[in-house]
Amino acid sequence: MHALSPKVGAAPWTGRGVEDRLDQDGRVNITDLLEPVLQSQEADLTGLAQSVTLVAEAMAVLGITVTGPAGRPLPGVTDAKAVLHLLRLYRQCLARDGRLEEAMVLRDLARRIERLDMTGPAGKS
Repeated sequence: MHALSPKVGAAPWTGRGVEDRLDQDGRVNITDLLEPVLQSQEADLTGLAQSVTLVAEAMAVLGITVTGPAGRPLPGVTDAKAVLHLLRLYRQCLARDGRLEEAMVLRDLARRIERLDMTGPAGKS
């Protein structure tokens, strides 16, 4: 299982029953966190944008941020960019586990999300 630990002091995640998915150490499975986006692979752009926003909001509530080399949160990161960073991490985990085909399929999803960031609603945070 690939898990992320919420930032210490972050508010508990209260979205859509996902609090039930936190393990006993308070970590959330990265697949569970990305689930709305993963299930929207075939959705139209509006559905994908809504899923990106949902995942970005969950990341914010958990205190998961995109950081620079110094470990500080990067300013001005859009919802889509935050989700793209998380998706990239997940794809790297899949590749390390030898699940290359799955990682390649998610590359196409990442490209769709990149287009959202350039054009639309999920790009705004």
